[in-house]
Amino acid sequence: MNDKVLIIVANSSLEVESMFTSGAVSTLDKYGIDYDSVTAPQIVGVPSVLGIVLDSFEYDGVIILGAIMRQSDDGTGPVNDMYNLEYLECVRGVNDLAMHFTLPVGFGIVNITPCSDGLLRKIMEVAAKATESCIELIKIKQLHQAYNATDSGQYKHN
Repeated sequence: MNDKVLIIVANSSLEVESMFTSGAVSTLDKYGIDYDSVTAPQIVGVPSVLGIVLDSFEYDGVIILGAIMRQSDDGTGPVNDMYNLEYLECVRGVNDLAMHFTLPVGFGIVNITPCSDGLLRKIMEVAAKATESCIELIKIKQLHQAYNATDSGQYKHN
């Protein structure tokens, strides 16, 4: 594969950001896929960062990673409602851009409490799953492009 993906990590803490990046990179390395990585200042900034980057560069896919730190164990209250709205706006903005650019997206934003058991393991698993999802979508897009690239309209397998 000569594919290249963009990893965007929403900044929450250096340790969490490092774990997300590590989980994604190890999966990309397994498949031999090149990548660039950028950091968004917060969850709601992810669509803006993605739009700015896509205006200048081409990627075969994008992996969105980040953590929303809940303030209470029950996940309720006005603070958590704000984070849910930020999450939904991030998803909406990324999906709008993905549709516009026909871009495969692996999405790995988790909602966690700061003292969650197995936090780092969970972060790496989410990053790996988001990366696998992006890779599978790239394969589907390539299959579609190969099908549409034939002169006769018949599928041509490379």
